[in-house]
Amino acid sequence: MTSDLKTVLAQRIRQVEDTFNAGMFRELAQFYSEDCQIVVPDKGVIIGREALVQECVEGVKVAGPKAYRCDVREFHASPDGYMIYQILHVDQIKGDGSVVKSKNNLIVWKKVDDGDYKICVDMSN
Repeated sequence: MTSDLKTVLAQRIRQVEDTFNAGMFRELAQFYSEDCQIVVPDKGVIIGREALVQECVEGVKVAGPKAYRCDVREFHASPDGYMIYQILHVDQIKGDGSVVKSKNNLIVWKKVDDGDYKICVDMSN
């Protein structure tokens, strides 16, 4: 079960990355649980999908378009598979592929009522 989940959620992170990079923030929010919490440096905790969308839109207004490239470094699941966390290395990249800055993210997934996994915590440093 764990290796299957690892593969599925690694693919899901790729989808999250592609959706963000395409600027499709409403679609991005669907990867997150309705009660998600996003911890943003210097901003505190942002709660909920709508707040996530607003944060993405505001971020583009202030800093311009960004693209990210994610690499999953760690993957751990609870024995029952209900909660999973991933540690990601994330590079913010320019159009030419060069790295502007790097950070680490902690992503916590939870199994929701329909059996799918949604991001419930997204924390970066």
